[in-house]
Amino acid sequence: MIAAGSVLLLGYGNELRGDDGAGPRVAREVASWRLPEVRVLTPHQLTPELAEPLAGASLAIFVDASLEGHPGGLWIRSLRPSPAAPTSSHGGDPGWLLALAARLFGHAPEAYLLAVPGVSFGLGEGLSRIAQLGVEEALRWIGDLLHRRRVMGRQYA
Repeated sequence: MIAAGSVLLLGYGNELRGDDGAGPRVAREVASWRLPEVRVLTPHQLTPELAEPLAGASLAIFVDASLEGHPGGLWIRSLRPSPAAPTSSHGGDPGWLLALAARLFGHAPEAYLLAVPGVSFGLGEGLSRIAQLGVEEALRWIGDLLHRRRVMGRQYA
């Protein structure tokens, strides 16, 4: 069952690999907002088990670090279910996970991918200045999105 106004934020990555921890960092900050309609998960990678909570959301936001894009610029794209299977065993693809949720549970939520630019993915904790700026931009974008949807009376539906 899809709860009206339910949002699932998936901040994924490995916090022991430098900028790869940007997704979990964003997720922890959003969790600290304590919004009752927002559920936050911080998996290391996207796995098939995440299809069930995705199917129960009306909006999903995926946050990950990326080498793509330009430093200091958050890369945002709307997602659609994609039947293509993941190309590596390291983890799933958000579009594939949305397709799996639709196939197994009958619903894929509206979804976005926020790719935080990163430059340092070696062993070590902490984010580079570039990734930290991307985290800040991601938090502003998420806050604005949630606020707009509330103001417009859509309640994430």
